[in-house]
Amino acid sequence: MIEIKEHIATEELLKIYFFKLYARKNEFPYLYFHEDVLNDIINCKTLSQMNSNELFECIKIERRGFGFDSSHESFDDFIPSKFYFIDVIENSNETIFEHSFLYTNFKLIDGIELYEAEVGLNSIGCDLINSDGAILKTVAPNLYDNGFYVIKVLSKKYLIFLLIETDENNGDWFTFYSFKNNQLIEVDEVGDKSLILEFLKSGCTEILAKASLEINDDREILMAAVNIDSNSLIYASERLRNDKAIVLKAVSQDGSSLRFASEELQNDREVVIAAVSNYRYALKYVGKKLKNDGVILAIANIQNNNNITNSDDLISDDLPF
Repeated sequence: MIEIKEHIATEELLKIYFFKLYARKNEFPYLYFHEDVLNDIINCKTLSQMNSNELFECIKIERRGFGFDSSHESFDDFIPSKFYFIDVIENSNETIFEHSFLYTNFKLIDGIELYEAEVGLNSIGCDLINSDGAILKTVAPNLYDNGFYVIKVLSKKYLIFLLIETDENNGDWFTFYSFKNNQLIEVDEVGDKSLILEFLKSGCTEILAKASLEINDDREILMAAVNIDSNSLIYASERLRNDKAIVLKAVSQDGSSLRFASEELQNDREVVIAAVSNYRYALKYVGKKLKNDGVILAIANIQNNNNITNSDDLISDDLPF
């Protein structure tokens, strides 16, 4: 077992933290160190002579700048006021100075005996640590594209959680883990309907990306999913993309989900009107038979106070994605 201890960030600890972070720089590639400046400090001063401020000035966060060039944000705003470290109870004479790394926050992930230990402030990254104090995974979001991560427990009963990593250039990607015998196991496929329904109750439709073919062909599952997020239609089997009740439910909430409907339903007047009524850009996904339907175009015009004479008036550059 471990105990989490807290210590104020003294000048001595700030310098220790800096060098421990530097030792892990390859794990967090968007933290950029000015090596030349740092080498000058190291070669000219002893640790006691160094100042933590001058050390932290050697760290920059690499981000996407104007014109998509690289820019570097100062690390100064990320200097912590407290540190957390692990005290292994069986070895409780260990001090903070002897610990392998100092964390800026340490919290138990809700309902799971797994800890999220932040290596820096504002989602710079974290270690996932088990109750033995072992690092099971290091999470390092893409800071260059303003990335961040989210950890969401889906099932306390089955000890399953979702790791979402997102950034403004690449979007979201999802990894599901189960936590068994103090180890992380990546979930490749879920075929248990009751478990999927439990996830959907927590609002997690992303689990359908890992669901079996049978699950994504289950009408109850897909109807529950589109009730939460209409774009869950993307996970539906071909058969259910042609299920009018499911598709109508989805497009009535968000017309953009018409793009996931079957060709037959993209030519269904009731479905198309429901989609265009709340999202004029759904015209782009309307089937050939209805592309120039006067009633449908009139609804799109009312939505936008525009003079759309056919669906091709909405060029791709107009689309908001």
